[in-house]
Amino acid sequence: MPIATAVPAPPQPLTDPRVVLVRDLLREDIRRGRFDAGSVLPGEHELMLEYSTTRSVVRGALQMLRTEGLVERRQGTGTYLVDRQAMHPLDTLSADIGRHYRRERTVTGRISVVDVMPAPGPIAAGLQISTTELVRHLDVEMHVDGAIYHIASSYVRESDARGMQGATFTGDYYQHMENSGVDLGSAEITFEAVNADGPTALRLGLPAGRAVMLFRRISLDGSGRPVEMGFGRLRSDKLALVSRMPRKRGRQ
Repeated sequence: MPIATAVPAPPQPLTDPRVVLVRDLLREDIRRGRFDAGSVLPGEHELMLEYSTTRSVVRGALQMLRTEGLVERRQGTGTYLVDRQAMHPLDTLSADIGRHYRRERTVTGRISVVDVMPAPGPIAAGLQISTTELVRHLDVEMHVDGAIYHIASSYVRESDARGMQGATFTGDYYQHMENSGVDLGSAEITFEAVNADGPTALRLGLPAGRAVMLFRRISLDGSGRPVEMGFGRLRSDKLALVSRMPRKRGRQ
C-alpha cells in the first residue's frame, strides 16, 4: 500500500515573502515619483509581467500598500496612489515639510496652551531643571494642505515660553518658536515606530493600530541649554525621513 505524503500548501498571499519584496519595489517606485498623486497604478497583469510574479503576489503587495494608506482600490477602475510622502531631510532643524514634496504645499500649524505647571519628573530630567520650576505645556497640530499629519505635546521652560501663546501659523514650527522669543540652536531627536492608540488614531484620521512615527525631542538653545521637550506622532504615509550618512573608517 503506497504511503501518502503530505503536499505542502502554497504560501498564502500575505505570508509569502515574495509579497513583501514586490511591496517594497512598488513603494520605491512611489517614493521616487514614478506615479503622481491621484494617478492609477499599472494593472495586475502588467505588474505580474514587470516583477515576474503571480497575480496573488501582486494582489498581496497592493493590499499591504492599501493597509499602509498609500494606495486605494476603486471598484471597476483600478488602484490609485492616494498621495506621495514628503521626503524630509534630517540635516537641519525644520518642520516645514511643504517644500519637500514634488509640488510645494502649504504647511500650517495650531498651538494651544494646555497648562502652566510644575515640571513633571521626566520633563524636569530632560530639561535639567527641578520639579518645582514651571513649564508651559503646549498641544501642537500640523497640517499640510489642510490635512493633519502631526500631533505633539511640547513642554517649554516658562521662563522661555512667555511668548508662546495659543496661535495658528504658516510654515515652520521651529521658526514660530523663535518668533515667539525661544532661542533655538539644535535638537536631539529620537524616532521609533509605534502603533497608533485610539486617541492618536482619531486625531490623525487613521485606523487604530496603524503604524505611526513617534519622536522624542529635546530642543537646545545656542549655548546648549535644554529649553523644550516634546513627544510627537506623525503619519508615516505623509512623511519619510532622509539622511546621508558618511562611513567612518577605522575602529570605532
